[in-house]
This record gives sequence, C-alpha cells and structure tokens, in this order.
Amino acid sequence: MSFEQCEIIKFSDAIKADTNVPYKNLEQFDNRVVIIKKLPQVSYKKPILQEDIDPFFEKIKHYELIVFDDCEHIWIDSWIQIIIMLNDIGKTMIFTTFSIGIRHYIDKVIPNNKIFYNSIESLLYYQLQTHDSLLNKQTDFLKEREYLLKLFSHTRNPQRDYVFDFLIKNKLIDGNNLSFHNHPFETLSDELDLKSINQSYCFDEADELLKNVDFKSLNNLKIIPSSENFNIENQTIQVEKNFDASSNSYFEIISEAQVPMSKDPTNSLYYTYSITRRTSAPILFGSVFHIMPNSKLFEDELTNAGFELFFKDDDDFLNNLNEEFYFKPETQYKIKNNYDLLNKIYQNHIGQRLPILTKIEEIYSIKFEK
Repeated sequence: MSFEQCEIIKFSDAIKADTNVPYKNLEQFDNRVVIIKKLPQVSYKKPILQEDIDPFFEKIKHYELIVFDDCEHIWIDSWIQIIIMLNDIGKTMIFTTFSIGIRHYIDKVIPNNKIFYNSIESLLYYQLQTHDSLLNKQTDFLKEREYLLKLFSHTRNPQRDYVFDFLIKNKLIDGNNLSFHNHPFETLSDELDLKSINQSYCFDEADELLKNVDFKSLNNLKIIPSSENFNIENQTIQVEKNFDASSNSYFEIISEAQVPMSKDPTNSLYYTYSITRRTSAPILFGSVFHIMPNSKLFEDELTNAGFELFFKDDDDFLNNLNEEFYFKPETQYKIKNNYDLLNKIYQNHIGQRLPILTKIEEIYSIKFEK
C-alpha cells in the first residue's frame, strides 16, 4: 500500500470546489500551497515502506505549505514518516482531521513542529452547519421528556460494544430508554468475525477494552423501543431521528466515532478522540451527557473551551441517572451554559471563510478578496 490513491490538488482548485464564492488571487498560491486528499488507511501500526514514501515526498517537498485534508488519527502511525521528513526540511502543514487528539500525539512524536489543526470550535460549527435545517427547534430545557437515556449507534465497533454491554449489565437497555443499535445483517451469529466488520477489532488494545464484554448479548440487539423502528441505514432519516431523540431524552451517552483504546501515553491510541454530531447534539438539545469510554483528554478539550461536564465517572453517572438530577438548578445551569456557548460558537462562525482559507490568510498575513 502506497500513496498512489492520494489526490494532489492545486490550492485554487480545492478552494473553488468547496465554495461558490469567486475569491481573487487564489492562483498565486498554487506553487506554494498544496491540498492532499484520500490519504492511505492501512492496517494499524503497519508502516508504509520507505520506498513508497520517498516518491510521494519528492512530489510535494517543493511546496511551502502542505494541507493533509480529512485524515483520521488511527491511521497516522502508518505514514508518520512523511510528516517527519517534511518537518525536518522546515515545511508548514495543516491537518483538517475531525480527530482532535492528533495534535497531542504529533507533538509527542515530532516536537517543535509547524503544524496547524482544526479547533474544537470550528469542528463543532461544521457539524452544526452541515445539519442547520434540523437545528430550528425550540428547545425547552424544563419540559418533560419521553426518554430517560439515549445512545445512538449504527456501526458495530469496539467502543459501542463496550457501552452497550455496560447498559445491558446495568439494566438500562429497556424501560423508557431509547437505543439504536443494529448492523448490516438480519442476524449476527455467535461465530461472527467482528474483525471483518470493523478493523478496529484487530487492535490488541481493543481486546483489553472488551475483555469483559458479553458479545452474545449484543449480536441481535435492535432498535429499542420497537415503536421507534425505522430504516437506520437511510442516512437522512438516521440524522433526523438522532436529533429528535436528543431533544426528547433527559440523558445521553456520548460515544464518539473515535475513542482512546489505550491507557498508555506512549501509544497513539491514547490520543484518539473526535468531534462529531454525537458531541454537539446533546448540548444543542439540552440533554445531560456522559462520555463513554472515558477520555480525560477529550474532557479537557471540552472544559478548556468552556463546556461544563456533569459526572466524575461511570458510578457518578449511574447514581444520578434520574429526572430529579436533570431538573436540579446546578444541572440546569450547566445545560444552559453549554447551550449558550454552542450557540455563540455557531453564530460567531456564520459567514466565515473556509477553515483552510482562513488559516492560510493567518499564516501568510493576506486577505483573499471576493
């Protein structure tokens, strides 16, 4: 596996493809800035060979600034060498990944680098802006809600198995709790090879995370309650139902698209966590949220941005999973603070330029005119 699948795109072409706004003077940066898309996703911790890295390095090393567009953190280990090589010759880089832990990992592997990243604010705005047609709902934080707890999941992966096992063992998978969990199969046999469904099950770290999980109880878990049944593979309906469920649930578990599977700070999987609508939806609709599996770095990212957390750990969450806790003044204060902050982030970013364009304007002290 090499970089043959990668797309090397001129700066002006990339910006024009992402916006209908006719910015001036984009072409003058085509020999200085390059956008790279469709980065390789090979087996975790399987390095791409140097003989494959070198030709690609030669293609891009003359640019001043290299933008790695939409890379995922769990695959960085396989091509970290090309980042090191670019850094060694003084190149500036931008990473547009939705995985916000990547900065901590690269700072550890490549100290004194010149790499820029998406902020938590820009990532949250992007998630909200993508679904702005669903955001015009009047949220009443004091209204009675139909469901106590909501967890949304479509894909089968280690962190969701971990959470659903937690819910089942704590008798939270039925009653007035709302759960979406299904798979691209009618039934899943006990002999199912989960590694064929999601490569994350191949990680040794996943074995440690899932060592106490009862897989048989998960294989045929469907949408609960059945009255909420819908075609979860329909992306549009899936998003609508996700938002509707957040606005009608007191509590919500945030289990992100990527979560840390290692407790070892020298392991890249220690720094893996992301920002998607799984984080923004409960904040937007006034649900009390709990993060699972636990990620101290993710929690720090949220609190550093001004968001309030609700629970110290899983036991604290279980002990306060009731309507009385939701309506407590201190809980309502946190709900309102988080909502106001998210709304402020959204409003502040409306009308702003593309994140890549904004960052390049900062780096080069230039303003691209429309």
